[in-house]
Amino acid sequence: MVKRTETRPIYVRTKKHIHAHLLICFMALTMMRVMQHKIRNVQLPEVSNKKQWSYGLPGERLSKALRSWKVDMLPGELYRMQGVLDEDLQIIFKALELSIPAKLFTRGELRSLRSSIQIF
Repeated sequence: MVKRTETRPIYVRTKKHIHAHLLICFMALTMMRVMQHKIRNVQLPEVSNKKQWSYGLPGERLSKALRSWKVDMLPGELYRMQGVLDEDLQIIFKALELSIPAKLFTRGELRSLRSSIQIF
């Protein structure tokens, strides 16, 4: 049985807007594939040199995990990350060589964390 996904209507009419929309879709797909490739290399290092493609983590699970990761701003300029204990999000963090503890962060700590991330 094919699972039906819900989408919203896309109201683009001009050639310029259609090209921009397709570019954004292509960029999102490319970023997802880069992340899946990194996850695969962490989970299955023995196949990382083979030409055979493996997703590492299906796109739906990857999207769901990233959507569950939220940041709340608390009084006193403190920030709390929610969802960091999610199993799939932990796989993503491991693939990106990130260590994000479940704690309160200051704005400076978040900036430092952001600058330490190396996607490519």
